[in-house]
Amino acid sequence: MLSHKTRRGLVLLAAVAGGALLVLARNNMPPPRQWPAAQGQMVCGDGVALCGVLTLQTGLGQGAYSHPTPSVHGLWPEVAPYGTSECAKPSLSTADPRRVVQCYGATGEGTSHIVDFETHEWEKHGECAGVRDARAYLTTVCGLAEQPLQAMTAARKAGGGLDAARRAVMGLGIEIFAVDEQHSQLLLSACSDGDTWTLSPVEKFPEACGRQPTARNRPVWAVVAALALVFYMLVRAGTDVPPKTTCDEEPPAGLTKQQLAMLEAGDKPSTGEKPSPPSSTTTWSEIAPPSVSSAESWAEVEAVAPDLTPMPDLMEKTRFSHAIYHITPEEMCVLVEKLDTMCPDAIDKTTKEEIEISIDMIDAHTFRELDRYVRECLAKKPRILTALDMMQ
Repeated sequence: MLSHKTRRGLVLLAAVAGGALLVLARNNMPPPRQWPAAQGQMVCGDGVALCGVLTLQTGLGQGAYSHPTPSVHGLWPEVAPYGTSECAKPSLSTADPRRVVQCYGATGEGTSHIVDFETHEWEKHGECAGVRDARAYLTTVCGLAEQPLQAMTAARKAGGGLDAARRAVMGLGIEIFAVDEQHSQLLLSACSDGDTWTLSPVEKFPEACGRQPTARNRPVWAVVAALALVFYMLVRAGTDVPPKTTCDEEPPAGLTKQQLAMLEAGDKPSTGEKPSPPSSTTTWSEIAPPSVSSAESWAEVEAVAPDLTPMPDLMEKTRFSHAIYHITPEEMCVLVEKLDTMCPDAIDKTTKEEIEISIDMIDAHTFRELDRYVRECLAKKPRILTALDMMQ
């Protein structure tokens, strides 16, 4: 008859085996079916349920596509047959928009006409975008379009057309999924993790918006070997004879009442015997660690320790030089103050009109601190994955 410990071990083994079978079943599941990436169809990728395009107008088209400045058109989830995106319904309300959102007012048309256009975009595309309501959909469009529209506006003011706008947006590192030459529009690739839409290259969708990384298949023999080892250890532990508890032991004869009281209190009574000499074999636990002298204190050791911060390479410097142009003037002032305190030699103060920063003169420690600060500033803005992010 099996002991209580053995039965408990077998129950634990059954639980471990069940968990292992679940892991194997999950790893061997086929990937979700995808539409073929042909004829301009967009494939969201593993772990990404929502993907689509942010469509922007240059304003140089004909009829309804003619505007005084570049403007937004809409955010279109690429559902079948245009792509593999799901249609995620609004979580709060399907009510139509009632007022003009700022970026949609750039067309210069009347309020009623703009609200009708917002309603059209919401009913045709926004109700599949997985947002809270119409207001959230329109503000998401405006947030994603802010920087690309600025680049397109600058290109148009310089006399450029659709191709100039395309080059300006690509200069930001943003991927253009398609170009609508008929209506003079640019379609930028974007994805959502279910909460936030992000401009990202299609090949980076799983990294930018995937909820779970793709699980790797684990070999069956490794799981079987692990289960066999666990079973062996549990069975061996269940067959061991448990030692007698101290409650069953009787006190040795010949002890006085005082010694018995000390024994019940947990102290070892003295029997008058001399203690046995220590063993000649010294264990590692008996050896005290070497002490550090006052001349070699930790403070002094740290003071002379070399700076092991890795030097930034050319790719990191390039990414940093582009990133500082996307922070606000107030954040730039803080960055210059940090640099002036930590590495003043990197700032050229020969002219009062403007300040020049030499990135090559910044030491490794200061560069890492400034790069961390710039990343924190950019994290507060709408997320846009660029080609510079792919350098990392």
